[in-house]
Amino acid sequence: MDTDREQLAGVKVLLVDDHRDSADSMAWLLQSFGCEAHARFDASSALADVEALRPDVVFLDIRLPDMSGIELCRRLRAIPSLEPVVLVAVTGATDDRTQAGIRDAGFDHALTKPVELTEVLSVLREAAAP
Repeated sequence: MDTDREQLAGVKVLLVDDHRDSADSMAWLLQSFGCEAHARFDASSALADVEALRPDVVFLDIRLPDMSGIELCRRLRAIPSLEPVVLVAVTGATDDRTQAGIRDAGFDHALTKPVELTEVLSVLREAAAP
């Protein structure tokens, strides 16, 4: 764990999930690993804050109340200053249509709910690697 804390210190993470308890809990947990983690609960808030937050990694729930995570991914990919950001789809949907949408939108990774901490840490370690 200390190695993770050293490696992940300062990694900026944005969590976008309409389930507030999940997003806040994950942000708190990632902060305990040294990440700078922020939670937003809808796509509009994420879009409004993303350039100021300058995240290294964004975890996007696919089913958001105001816009799908797939559409939000497309919009984030269209912002030139966010080119290096790692976008991670988080979904409980395993149907072919959703999975194809995730692939086509430009996500770097897709995690299936319930997400394991080991999967999250693996994505963050990859993003933190020089």
